[in-house]
Amino acid sequence: SVLWEMTRGCPFACSFCFESRGLRSVRSFPFERLEAELDYLITRNVAEVYILDPTFNMDKKRTLAILSLLASKDTDIHFVFEIRAELLDEELADAFSVLHCSLQIGLQSTDAAVLKQANRKFDPRVFANKVELLNARGVPFGLDLIIGLPHDNLKAFTKSLDYAMLLKPSNLDIFPLALLPGTLVAEQAKQYGLIHDHHPPYTIKSSPTFSEEDLGSAIELKNLADLFFTKGQAGMWMGKLCEALACSPSTILRAFGSFLEAFGKDPDHYDMFSLQEQFVRSLLKKVGKQRYEEPLLSFIELHQGIAFFHSWGQSPVVELSYSLQALAQLESLSLDEFLKKYPETENQSLGIYANESGELLFLPIE
Repeated sequence: SVLWEMTRGCPFACSFCFESRGLRSVRSFPFERLEAELDYLITRNVAEVYILDPTFNMDKKRTLAILSLLASKDTDIHFVFEIRAELLDEELADAFSVLHCSLQIGLQSTDAAVLKQANRKFDPRVFANKVELLNARGVPFGLDLIIGLPHDNLKAFTKSLDYAMLLKPSNLDIFPLALLPGTLVAEQAKQYGLIHDHHPPYTIKSSPTFSEEDLGSAIELKNLADLFFTKGQAGMWMGKLCEALACSPSTILRAFGSFLEAFGKDPDHYDMFSLQEQFVRSLLKKVGKQRYEEPLLSFIELHQGIAFFHSWGQSPVVELSYSLQALAQLESLSLDEFLKKYPETENQSLGIYANESGELLFLPIE
């Protein structure tokens, strides 16, 4: 892995970030230099490149030119970009979709009071519509959340977490606030009553709105999200599980924590996909929703198989109770509508492969 810087500076003024201080102009390295550096990376067989630009898609024209350059090299390098969701449009989403890449997007919080103090703007509908451009094209993206910004509390963080999980990200990166020396939020710590470590990593310990106990609860939720959602790659089916159980994603995370504790399951000693299946079966039985078990577990297994293939490059076999064409309709049909339309199961075993162009193939296993 290599870190690659294409620009320096950021026009935004987020209170928790170094980029909000000092020289606020954005300085770009010459395009010719970037092309030469790209050729250098390719000849050295680099596997992954993290683009350090804090807002890679800030200048649309330049962004499209760089993405076109990267695509023209026909390289296997995996690129990771940090972008601003609000600056996405269909043309940019199309350009990202032809690359072997993933995007990281700073959400941080959905609470209006928290974001106002952090010098960030947010419209939940606009944000959701922008990331849907990525989902529609199969572009993987992650979302960042911060615990403990000024005015933040456990309820606000939980609401932000629920919102983020239902956007179908491939991963969540959740961090307790670090009051880094030199940032605006560190200078305002006393003003807002933020108690924090005064040595690296400068992590928040409590605030007037976020007690130490509540902070511990938020960290517990973060750890469960890391495990069940990100490691378990549940982004594509978490919403359907919430529908089946008529509850929020955070409620499911807490139930998973109770499941691990009650049955003495150490997730380090079990396959996460198997743990998820056991948990879903147990929970559906507990709440009397076993009628959803066949379609829901088939939908989950299909996405687990795809995730396994992309993560490990190996071809898994998935056991489904419905055809692929039927399961695809669960993206738009409710579980009740699905069961009404498909009252009979259609058991099948499929192997997941990819052709030369990278398109996934689902072939029957005799």
